[in-house]
Amino acid sequence: MPIFRAFMTRPYLVAIGAAILLSLGFPIIGLWPFLIPGLALYFLNAAYPGRSRRQTWWSGLVTGVIVEFLVYYQGLSHLQILPGAETFSHLARLSPPVLALAFGTVFGATAVLYQALRTRSPLLCALGGASLYTAGEMLAQQISQGYYWASLAHPFAAFAPALTIASLGGAFLVSFCVAWVAALAAEYFLRGRAALPAAAATALLLFLLWAAAAGLQGGGPQTGSLTVVSVQVGDPKDIFAGSAGPFIGGAAKALLAAAGTSGADLVIYPQSLTSGALYEGAPYVGLVRGEPVVAPLSAAGPWLKTLVAPESIALVWPGVYNTADNRFYEAFEFYKDGASVAEYRKQLLFPFTDYYPPWMRALGLVARGDTLTPGPPVAYTQVGPWRIGALDCSELNRPELARQEARASALLLSMGSDTPFNNGLPPQYSLAAARYRAAENHIPVLRVALGGPSAIINRDGSLGPILPAGQSGLLEGTITLYQNQQTVYNRLGSLPLGLCMFVIIASALVVRLRRKP
Repeated sequence: MPIFRAFMTRPYLVAIGAAILLSLGFPIIGLWPFLIPGLALYFLNAAYPGRSRRQTWWSGLVTGVIVEFLVYYQGLSHLQILPGAETFSHLARLSPPVLALAFGTVFGATAVLYQALRTRSPLLCALGGASLYTAGEMLAQQISQGYYWASLAHPFAAFAPALTIASLGGAFLVSFCVAWVAALAAEYFLRGRAALPAAAATALLLFLLWAAAAGLQGGGPQTGSLTVVSVQVGDPKDIFAGSAGPFIGGAAKALLAAAGTSGADLVIYPQSLTSGALYEGAPYVGLVRGEPVVAPLSAAGPWLKTLVAPESIALVWPGVYNTADNRFYEAFEFYKDGASVAEYRKQLLFPFTDYYPPWMRALGLVARGDTLTPGPPVAYTQVGPWRIGALDCSELNRPELARQEARASALLLSMGSDTPFNNGLPPQYSLAAARYRAAENHIPVLRVALGGPSAIINRDGSLGPILPAGQSGLLEGTITLYQNQQTVYNRLGSLPLGLCMFVIIASALVVRLRRKP
């Protein structure tokens, strides 16, 4: 203990220690229990007696910069070069230090506010720390358009009670609870036995929160089932090996043929069937969004008919260029016996991948100004007898869309690709996000990606059959469908959590103001 107390007198050394523990908890290492002691050390560093506001700011900043740099280096620095956006791609690779500084300032500001709002109540201090940290995470999530890879919640997808609690307040409620426990651990170190009543109250409140979430998850009646099989190709070089034309060949075609004769209700190839975009309308030869237009959309159905049994519905994910309207869509195309039976076009667009703002072209950061065209707003996609809520790639990280689609659907289908990144963090984050969309809305989710990981996710967020990233094969399973049931989070979103956080912070502020002479 004397050694630890001597360690605590060096705020910047403590900041580095907190960053190391936190970094162990995030992917790719993924030792998620380390997030709690790491965050506890961060709070303790801010609350330790004798810390000046300046020391608190800079030590919080140091912790945040180290953590954010390591996390974003594992993603953005491994981004592939995007056609037509080479300059932007290189800048994105170099961006982790900038993002680390930007998000690190949130850590610094949170630490200073936590220090300033501390009261004599260990419980109120812990709740205040959790509220401030979660508010910072909400801000970071908004800035990053849903891709805040340092979210506390996503590593905790491996912890079943966290997924249960998400049905009440979503992933942010999980982050709040993790930060609450960590801040309370810091209070215990500072106050000793005086913090035990707060610890007992926290344990009771967290148990009641979990029990309430579990009690409200009583499932509705089963309405049917859906058998699915999805293709996953571990090595991108296998996709067009042995191809004699624009359509896939080699191992990828063989896997699709095996899936097509499996007898499954839904057969999925989670990518375009061709080496480029498809067109509808007049024939077109050229590039659109940096990729060649190689075949008519009308050719996809007949080609699929040769591989997929007529009783199965086949799903593919091409880019489609409408030559008449000069518009480019990203679409889920559903076929049965070679004929189109349903289509979903991506509704919510993501900057820098789905479109590039005009200023980027003006500055020469991208050489193209084309953009995806958003599809019409829909609450579900009718595919045969099934209502499916579609989440196209980055839409997975838009919880509000998942809430909307889950209200009218029996299944959420998340199809995406993390192949632009040559590292394992983005795929892990996407799988965790899919698990939260299931748990938040108490609905099964089918997450498929050509490079993986692909998984059938139960409505409580637990994993069913799964194919790890980089592995070739078929994901096969049966999804049990239930009558739609709206969770608290599905109805209200993060509003109750936000109100609670506001009341906690306001209460701490009032207590602090009353203590002033």
